[in-house]
Parts: sequence; C-alpha cells; structure tokens
Amino acid sequence: MSRRFARELVLKIAFQMNFDDEDNLTDIASTVENYRELDEEPQMHELNDNDRMFVKDILKGIEVNKAMLDQKINEHLVNWTIDRLNILDAAMLRIAAYEILFLKDTPKAIIINEALNLVARFGDEKSTKYINAVLDNIDNDEA
Repeated sequence: MSRRFARELVLKIAFQMNFDDEDNLTDIASTVENYRELDEEPQMHELNDNDRMFVKDILKGIEVNKAMLDQKINEHLVNWTIDRLNILDAAMLRIAAYEILFLKDTPKAIIINEALNLVARFGDEKSTKYINAVLDNIDNDEA
C-alpha cells in the first residue's frame, strides 16, 4: 500500500473521530484494523505492518500533541482559529502539521502536496489555498 492511501486512511479516521462521543483515540488499534469499512475499494488496498504503524503513529501523535498542533496552526491562520474551520480542513491541517513537525523521513513538499490533494478530493478545493499557506509557513518555521 502507498503512503498516499495511509494518509487518506488517517484523514478518514481523524474525521470520523470528531463525531464520536469521546474526544480521544483510545480505540486506534481496532479502528485501523477495521479500515476496510472506511475504504471505498478495500480490495485495492492492503495495510502492511509499516503502514499500520504509520497510521497509528500519526493518530496517536495528533492525540498527544493536539494543543501544540492547534497553537502552531492558529499562529498561521489569518482572522481564524482552527476550531472555526470545517472538520475536514482542521483534521488535514493537524495531520500534515504533525508530519512536518515530527516525522522527518518524508520531504515536506510531498506532505503538503498530498494534504492538498486529499482536501481537494474530499473537501472544498477552495480550502487548498489557505491550507497550503498555513502548512508552508509551519514548514518555514521549522527550517
């Protein structure tokens, strides 16, 4: 499976979590294992152990670092805060910001590009402009 699908799965799980009663990821393992329920074409994607770990690491990282991620994102939103954004945009910003700040094995341009593609695919393509700006600024802060 590709990292692209793994990121898509992370986005779907993070989005879904916003509708759960609990505001945490205590059930990450079973959610990841049941990913086929979230996949439109489950026969096309198989999670290997590295992919499972990647998905779980990002979801757990978002849970543990949510306040810091939201602060970083809010620093680069103009006249907005992350809690005012639609759920999909907020989830994608947290995912990509976590990858930029904590996972150093993927080039930042790839992280940002895949985030923009996912937002355009599942959300409002107009959101890609400000998401690109926020993520680019977070990346520049880290440089």
